[in-house]
Formats: sequence, C-alpha cells, structure tokens
Amino acid sequence: MMKCVILLMFAFVLTPLSSISKWTEVAFAAPREARTAGLMIRITPLSGASRVETLDGIGCSEAICSRVFVRTLVEDEDRTVTRDIPLDTVAAIESRGDGHARLRFINGTVQRLVVPAGWRVLYLLDDAGRTKKVDLSELHSIEFLK
Repeated sequence: MMKCVILLMFAFVLTPLSSISKWTEVAFAAPREARTAGLMIRITPLSGASRVETLDGIGCSEAICSRVFVRTLVEDEDRTVTRDIPLDTVAAIESRGDGHARLRFINGTVQRLVVPAGWRVLYLLDDAGRTKKVDLSELHSIEFLK
C-alpha cells in the first residue's frame, strides 16, 4: 500500500502543472503568437485588379492561424515532409492550382511546393480592424511588401 501511495505522489510531482486539470491548463497555457500589426501584402485575384491588404494570418481557422509562418509539404528524398516557412523569408507566393504554389524567397531563390488543404486560407484585416477570409484558390499571387 505504501509503495502505491509513493508512486502516486511521485507521478503527481512529475506531472506538468498544465496537464493536472482542464482548469489549470488555461492558467498555465503558453501565450498565443504575439499579435502583430500585420504584414502588408499585394494580392492579385484570378479575376480583377490587384490590391494592397493587411495579412492577419494563414491557416484553416482564425483561432489557429499563424501570423509568422506558412505550413507546406515538400518532397524530401523518398517522402513528403511538413515544413513551416517563416513569412519574413517569403517575397511572393504564386498559385499553381490544387494547392501547388511557387514561393519566391527574399534571397531570390524559388521553390515549388504544396500548401496543405488546411493552410489555404488567408485572413485579412479591413480598415475597421475586422477580419475577412480569402481562399488561396481565388488568387493568382501574393506579394509581401516591406
């Protein structure tokens, strides 16, 4: 019996505070990505004129979108791997259809890759600070302005 109590106490000590209960999880949760003023981008729709917008995030849902990277699928020797590409390294994204894209980096290199289905949504901010969704399939290209 004593061994059982000691093991339980030991397990409790080793358990991270954030996983003890759903109530402490909120208190000890890691801070969400810092909210930035947003990146200025020029989007060119498949139909219509290009326009400058404020990018608020990329992802599948506004609650879990990223403001600092885009998730991609890249062929790596014999398999496909997930790679998060920091937005501050990207100069432009050109849509090639069906999630395929061509990324031009600020250092001048170009890479073809696939944006997973869950990462094909842009969240833009309008002048009033409201968020609007744009599906990447509706765009020809995105240029990151510095």
